[in-house]
Amino acid sequence: MSINSVLIFCAGFGTRMGEITKVTPKPMVPILNKPLIDYAIDISLNANIQNIVVNLHYLPEQIEDHLAKFKKIKIIREIPTILETGGGLKNALPILGEEPVITLNSDTVWIGNNPIKSLLKAWDPQEMDALLMLIQTENAQAYQKTGDFYLDNTKRLTRRKKHTNAPQKKVFAKNSPKKYSCLLYTSPSPRDS
Repeated sequence: MSINSVLIFCAGFGTRMGEITKVTPKPMVPILNKPLIDYAIDISLNANIQNIVVNLHYLPEQIEDHLAKFKKIKIIREIPTILETGGGLKNALPILGEEPVITLNSDTVWIGNNPIKSLLKAWDPQEMDALLMLIQTENAQAYQKTGDFYLDNTKRLTRRKKHTNAPQKKVFAKNSPKKYSCLLYTSPSPRDS
């Protein structure tokens, strides 16, 4: 089973960026003179992903204008209201197709090995419904929060509870019971739930 589709999440308001995103959508914020979304597009293209879909809601025209130079990228708007992560994925399924899909946040810059290629190499559809790329908090640049997950010795994730610290921000996980949005594969069966 080949995986050939990616959904890049670009619908959010970017409120944590304050003044910066009042007039510029977060995917268009430049990092090293390059919009954030271009980093996600670059790793998708570098991994030979053929079906790239971007979901939009907040200030969509700016992103659409920018994406016009990428002939193969498909755009889907979330209107009239934002659909959040799961709703955005469900909304894009008619364009993404029936096979497993990679989801990618547009506000993450990956340095080093291409994370999509790493996921494709690790993906085992016989054993997994989902595979999540994470990073240990001490390896995340400019990240000063408490982390999101604990990873046990069987590679199972548990979500951090309120008021505790967790060592994982984004590492590989097998059979995660929930869908999180940072390079996530889902098989067709859980999509219907």
